[in-house]
Amino acid sequence: MRSTFGLPLLWSRADSAALLIFGLVVAYMAWQVLLLPFIGYANSYDFLRQSSCTGLWQLIDGVDKTHGNYLFPSRFLQFDGDVRSDVCMRSVDNVFPWLATLFHEPGEILSFWQVAIWKLGFLCIGTLLLLMYAGRLRLPLCVIFAVLFTDWAYLAYANTLYMEFSVVVATFLALSTGVCLLVSGERPGLGLLGLSVFALVWLGMSKQQYAPMAVVLSWLFALVVWLRWRIGRVALLYAALGGGLLFAFSLMNPSSTELMRTIDQANKTNTFFGAVLPAAADKPAALRLLGLPDECLADIGSSWLSKEGHRPCPAVAQVSRMKLLALFVSQPRTLLVPMYRITLGAKPLYPDYLGVIEPGDAEEAQGKLELVRTMSLSTWLSGLPPRLYVGLTCLGLLGGGLAFLILLRSFRGRDGISAGNAPLAVLFLGAFASLYALFSSVFGDGYIEMSKHAVIFGVGLTFQVVAAAWWFWLMARGWARRV
Repeated sequence: MRSTFGLPLLWSRADSAALLIFGLVVAYMAWQVLLLPFIGYANSYDFLRQSSCTGLWQLIDGVDKTHGNYLFPSRFLQFDGDVRSDVCMRSVDNVFPWLATLFHEPGEILSFWQVAIWKLGFLCIGTLLLLMYAGRLRLPLCVIFAVLFTDWAYLAYANTLYMEFSVVVATFLALSTGVCLLVSGERPGLGLLGLSVFALVWLGMSKQQYAPMAVVLSWLFALVVWLRWRIGRVALLYAALGGGLLFAFSLMNPSSTELMRTIDQANKTNTFFGAVLPAAADKPAALRLLGLPDECLADIGSSWLSKEGHRPCPAVAQVSRMKLLALFVSQPRTLLVPMYRITLGAKPLYPDYLGVIEPGDAEEAQGKLELVRTMSLSTWLSGLPPRLYVGLTCLGLLGGGLAFLILLRSFRGRDGISAGNAPLAVLFLGAFASLYALFSSVFGDGYIEMSKHAVIFGVGLTFQVVAAAWWFWLMARGWARRV
């Protein structure tokens, strides 16, 4: 039984187990993120985009606050109130450093935990609400939460000024509420719907790359709500939300600004000349199909920063990525080769080119780092042999596609998906997230910072692994009952 807002009126042993797991994971996250020794990714330069919005900057002796420092992070930040609107990337993720600065005056030095604690609070509140409204899915979703957020690769983003932590949290909440919509036999309550909409909005306004993913999920949820319950107003809300999210990030960061124009040209250069065109069997024909001049042939294989003082083929800024569809049809290698390379390039499932511990307490920090790595799913997945890793990735994506076809048959059923098929919803949404992360990374910015751009690839893998484990557990339990 449920109340109007979807709150459970009964409590089971599985619910108690979920609550216990939640509490243990919260304690673990606090230990890794908030307590010393410090673990967090170094600044590749992109801290600038958030610091310029809030006036909260990195503090490293001998390193300019606007420069990157790949070698190691710092747990200290300087709040000087220096806001630079011309390089500010507006994102909902900026709210966390902004909250940290509310309690300080310009000129003060902050520790990173004062930013990270807001991020962990946001995650914990969102997850607690999810578990309140998840019904019989409470324990499986709590397991996903535990596997994902005891993984050092994702927790380390909490101690950064990158926007990836918001992307990871919003994706987790959006996919989890999507699982509830697919599996639950009951009409969704206002609480679950509200959390779902909030997660989609947060995802769509966190980072430009993942805004279209929020759009697709919104429209998918609209379809599910309409087919299963014929709730026209809710379906219309999701559909309208998707339409709004198409433009929300662009309204926050207009393409007419110098920052966004530069980012767009850099990303297109890395995509077309760094990833797609090198894979073409007939490169002159590929250039012509894209509408690029023949003199750009010599720039194939270049990236935005590969030639000092020279920007490859400026005409690429005028080329729409929609033209890639025709190129994929005429020369399939331009799709398959980049997708294969991004799958390999996303491994390991963290940006291994960025330092994660401070040099001052390297010995103690290294011990903590080795422990958290050993306990993380991403470490074990990254350690797989390349062929097995690619094979399992393809198997997961194909399994997700098959799961979607099976789910289509049950969309009209008001009783929801049977317990035996419930893992299919987790598998499908996890596979979708992984595929989107790979595709949007390589055709969004080529082979640049692949593991960081494709951060949601690992999140999707976590959903897929838990789905597989859940399905095998159900099979084993069913077999044991028959014996």
